[in-house]
This record gives sequence, structure tokens and C-alpha cells, in this order.
Amino acid sequence: MEKSFSPDLTAKLVSVLLLFIPVLCSFEAVAIESPLALPQVDSAQCANNIDDDQDGLSDLDDPKCKLPGDNDESSFGSGVPGDDNNDPWSLDCWFDLNSGSGDDNCEMHACCMLEGPCPAEYLPFDPSQCVASQQCIEACAPQTRQECDCFGCCQICDASVSGCYEVFVNPSVSPACELNVIDDPSLCKPCSRNASCPVPNPLIFLDGFEKLTL
Repeated sequence: MEKSFSPDLTAKLVSVLLLFIPVLCSFEAVAIESPLALPQVDSAQCANNIDDDQDGLSDLDDPKCKLPGDNDESSFGSGVPGDDNNDPWSLDCWFDLNSGSGDDNCEMHACCMLEGPCPAEYLPFDPSQCVASQQCIEACAPQTRQECDCFGCCQICDASVSGCYEVFVNPSVSPACELNVIDDPSLCKPCSRNASCPVPNPLIFLDGFEKLTL
């Protein structure tokens, strides 16, 4: 014998379904709009196939580009809102285009890498806290450029200054560092790459991030 719903029960079911229609519609709207809010990597200055700063180098061939999503080819800063805003005593992964440690558990004091005494304005400093967490290493190292550590201390070689220099190019530590003054320790602060989160490789910054060592 076939079963049938009473008119009252049918009406109640319809009423319940009508309550969920606005919720389902809002999910659909989010699904459509969310991708439009994401950064468009191919339009960023370091991925647009244009020499934006007119120095003869474009995109990742320009040593000032750290990732394709970097949107400032003219400086070591990324031009991405919210990036490069760390305090020197609390450095995040420099290569993730944000300044928060919540996604990678990266938090490092610049004095762990800086040469010489820790500046008074960076104190307090605990040398025992200079080892990156495993989560930080796993999240940051794969996207870190060759011959850099995870926090923006890099070995850079450039023909215009006739030499190789291991310096902080992270603007949170060396805000005035530029390629043409890479040999000026007052602007590009000398450092030693953090041994717990480096990317060793026979490749260095040489008119670009990934050129073979001479």
C-alpha cells in the first residue's frame, strides 16, 4: 500500500525548505565572489613579463622580486598590503607575502642573524631562541629564495658593486637597502644566515635570484 503525507505535514516540510533557501543562496554568492577577492599573481609586477622599474631585468630575473606575487619590482619590499610590517625582534617568514606568524609559526629575532652586538633598540634578545620551529621550516623553506634564510638575510652578488655581500634585504631590518648600495653596511645590515632555516645551494643572487655561481 502506498504511503502519503498529510496536507499539514507537507505544508510544514515546505515551510522548512523555504527557510534554507536564503542560506543556500548566500553560499552560492560566496562561491562566486571569493575568487575575485584573491590576489591576481599574473598581474603583479614580478609576474607580468614587464620591466616595471626599467633596470633591464623583469620579474624573477630582477633580484628585487622575491616571489611571483611580489608587486614592487623597484625595491626589496613586496608592495603587498600587510607585508614587510614586522618588528626586527619578531620576524615572520619573509617569503610568504604577509607579516603574520599564525600561518607558519615563524618568529625570529633579527639579532639572531645580525653581525655584531644586538642594537639597544632591539633589546631584549635571548640567543637561545634562535632556532626556527619545525612548522616554520616546513612552511617557509620551500618558498625561500636560493642563498637566503627564511627571514631575509641573503647573500647577494652584484657586478655594480664588485663583490658578494651577506646582508639583510628584509625591509623590516634594512628599510633603506637597495641593490646599488648593497655594500653599505649602514643601509644593508650585514648578517649571517640563520642555520636552522637556510636554503643552501650553488646558486646566488647575481643579476637575478637564480644564476649559477661564477
